[in-house]
Amino acid sequence: MLPRFLFKGFLIRSDFWLKLLSLGKASGLTIFPFIFVGKQIKNKAQLLNHERIHIRQQIETLFIIFFVLYFIEYFFHRFTKKPFEAYKAISFEQEAYCNDDNLNYLNNRKPYSFIKYYKK
Repeated sequence: MLPRFLFKGFLIRSDFWLKLLSLGKASGLTIFPFIFVGKQIKNKAQLLNHERIHIRQQIETLFIIFFVLYFIEYFFHRFTKKPFEAYKAISFEQEAYCNDDNLNYLNNRKPYSFIKYYKK
């Protein structure tokens, strides 16, 4: 078995940066290697796990490719869905939301696991 790269990101607790980068719409945001969260976050462990799944996805897709695919998927889904539904339909988000409550997920996650969410 290959060794796992377990980098968890650098946590930045800042309402200012989170609101600026997410246009005030997110409780967490990941731009490798940083995870931005507000100062008063709820479900901290689950939110951090969700964002750490995105860290792993960004590493696997060499960062820039992640954002290109992310926005392509979002705009593709916007043809048939409302903004929040289009966001939730992105394969990267589907993987993160489906597994963010499993705090051991990243220990067992196979590389490129987000691919299986393209068909959902």
